[in-house]
Amino acid sequence: MADGGTGFGGPRRKPCLLLSVFLACSLWHTVSSKDIQPSCLTDYESEVACHWEVDASTDCPKEFLLRVATTHAVYGPGPSWVCSPKNKRGQDATPKCTCTIRSKVLHNNKYHFSLEANEKEIWKWTNVDLDDIVKPRPLVNLTVNRKDDSYIFTWADDYKEGNVLHENPETDYEVAYWPINQMDKLRKHITHSFHYKIFDEDLMPRTTYVAKVRQSIVSYGGIWSDWSAEYTWKNDIEPSPGSILWIFIPLLCVFIMALATFSFFCVTRVKKGWWDQIPNPAKSKVAAGVTAAVPPFRNLGLEHPVHIHSCIASGKPETRKEEDCQVPHEDAVAKLFRDLLSGDLSSGGTGILDEHPLLKDQALGTCRVLFLFSRCTSGQAQRCFGNLS
Repeated sequence: MADGGTGFGGPRRKPCLLLSVFLACSLWHTVSSKDIQPSCLTDYESEVACHWEVDASTDCPKEFLLRVATTHAVYGPGPSWVCSPKNKRGQDATPKCTCTIRSKVLHNNKYHFSLEANEKEIWKWTNVDLDDIVKPRPLVNLTVNRKDDSYIFTWADDYKEGNVLHENPETDYEVAYWPINQMDKLRKHITHSFHYKIFDEDLMPRTTYVAKVRQSIVSYGGIWSDWSAEYTWKNDIEPSPGSILWIFIPLLCVFIMALATFSFFCVTRVKKGWWDQIPNPAKSKVAAGVTAAVPPFRNLGLEHPVHIHSCIASGKPETRKEEDCQVPHEDAVAKLFRDLLSGDLSSGGTGILDEHPLLKDQALGTCRVLFLFSRCTSGQAQRCFGNLS
């Protein structure tokens, strides 16, 4: 047996192993290249750029080649270019191959793209209208200026007069701003003009803010541009008392509503657990006995109006007859009422009641009623009941 690894399984296997690795790598790149889908865009003035994602170990200029050709509807084939892509890597970016053709954009031509990998065409895109793949240039000259109690954002596009993208009326602008180092509080707003206003009440006082802006043109693909350069400024507008009041009023309303709801449930619970347990005097046995003891008014002879008769002297006193001053029997109860109210009822003033037992019974009932309703004093009530007993 040969020593030093020269026998079976020795150095003779190394060329085969290297060849296998080379073929595997070539096959991997061939298979992976089938999934490549480049994205091509134009700034609609001076360049057309394409890019596609690759593996971190890919050598873009060695493995790929991009071809771009143009044709005119009337004049036929136009200019064409060959581009060797470059690697684009970054800590937060996916590795890409990028290829940029810097030349005046031919707006009336159709573009044809073809990508080759290891001298084999793996992707193509023909008859492309550049109007559909416009990515506007980033906006420039972003500034934020204070005006009274607000801030005005202003900016400009990076196109010259004569270019259809310059101050295009169908442009959407997106403004973004946030407190520095606090991206979680970022706010975005869409506007259609070259300026945007925010009021101090939308900003935190004595806080440094950062702003940026971008654009998209609806009639040219609607693709958003990259963000502009960031602009930093400090909000030095102190909040006015009025703005503080408007913040306080809603909080006060919420507090009052919460307090009213809490009080309602507390009162309801207290009433159910304590107030409803207090006995009702109207439903007591004492009230029931008093009600039963009061005779109906119709049994007291008071169904008819009380008539009070008085003697009117005619002539001399000595000529007045006794029968002229007699009180009718039906007015006896009325007289009793009058005596009780005037306090003239005495032990000797019940003669008419002695003569009429029925009136005496009625008077007794009347005294009870007057006693219950506090119409006679305690002394009168005793004399009344004493004379009628």
